[in-house]
Amino acid sequence: MSTIPAHSVSSTRSAPAAAAEIDGVEVIRPAGRSVIVIAFGWLVLASMLAIVCFSTLMWGSPGPGRGGLLLLPIMVYLIVLVMAAVVRNAMVFHLTPSRGAAARGVFRRWSVEVRLEDVRNVAVTRSLVQRVLGLGTIRMTAAGIGPAVVWNHVDRPVELAARVRGVIDGVRGGGAGRGVSGRPASGAPAKRPIPPVVPVPSNDTSPARLPVIGLAGGIGAGKSAVAAAFERLGCLVIDSDTRAKAALDRADVREALVSWWGPGILADDGRVDRKRVASIIFTNADERERLEGLVHPIVRDDRAQMIRDAAAAGAGAVIAVIVDAPLLFEAGVDAECDCVVFVEAPREERLRRVLHARGWDESELDRREAAQWPLDEKRARSTFVVDNGGDVGSLDPQVAGILARMRSPVAPEETATES
Repeated sequence: MSTIPAHSVSSTRSAPAAAAEIDGVEVIRPAGRSVIVIAFGWLVLASMLAIVCFSTLMWGSPGPGRGGLLLLPIMVYLIVLVMAAVVRNAMVFHLTPSRGAAARGVFRRWSVEVRLEDVRNVAVTRSLVQRVLGLGTIRMTAAGIGPAVVWNHVDRPVELAARVRGVIDGVRGGGAGRGVSGRPASGAPAKRPIPPVVPVPSNDTSPARLPVIGLAGGIGAGKSAVAAAFERLGCLVIDSDTRAKAALDRADVREALVSWWGPGILADDGRVDRKRVASIIFTNADERERLEGLVHPIVRDDRAQMIRDAAAAGAGAVIAVIVDAPLLFEAGVDAECDCVVFVEAPREERLRRVLHARGWDESELDRREAAQWPLDEKRARSTFVVDNGGDVGSLDPQVAGILARMRSPVAPEETATES
């Protein structure tokens, strides 16, 4: 990840619109009402000052100059709004057919960019004030450790994030997906073909390569139930969420977290307190990305070793490896998979499940899904679809059919979605 020269950003400062496309480069600026978000903390303090001044006028002792007290909070309001407007005007974001970039800073200018083909997660975060104003923040995170490209306080963040993902699809798919401005390009995201099963020659003593199948789907779709069906049929299931939690017990990870957040991150038994970690990363996206940069490479290496061990166990021990990752596409884990199975369930059923299992209402489900890829896009990028709408007994036949299709010599053009 590299920085953009300051002059390449400053040349766009005169763009009058919040977003405009110039020679294939989309220039995006924070919405005008983002000034309220930027100045929110100071405006609260100014309001408290106004209350104090008004109280003094109402109940204080008479004296000269009391009327001037009301001018003080008004002046603070104006100064704060002007400062926030200057900060807002100094932010400029770029989206090109190959890169995303952000530049900000009034006295000290700094910029960051990322190649879209390297982006592994496009997330939308929205504070309470942003939600009230219809704004949000978009973060583009690349694989590995490095700064994220952050677009602060943009209008219609979910739609904009979908457009960014469309451009990324176009980059990875050789032009498919949506263009920079969200207009349809030539074709849609290509469905993954069924990977061919390559027989191992009889004189080859190396372990046979196991097919790796990723699981994707909406929140509450029941990916764990589908993973269990695969396991019953002889597959090895790797639960990435469980492996990530186990990584927190490593001594090197524990030392890193203590150096970041202090010894208070540890529980009484000396282990990392996961609830305290959650309270930090779910309220601070920068800290969440910092933790992911530390843990994700560990989980990836651990997953690769488990796959090698399963292959070395010999024929018949494991017929395939199932990767159950919470954000398979968003984290780029799908690149490690030969095919992806999309687990589908009606929204009403998913809402019922998360309400019963996690206590989430509909607004909480919507909030969490807004930070993920659209379900239609995940479905389109998958090879197979499993219907998990409620009949648990139907999972085993569907899963068995997928494994049979993978082991049969079916040409990619003859493949069809299992449903």
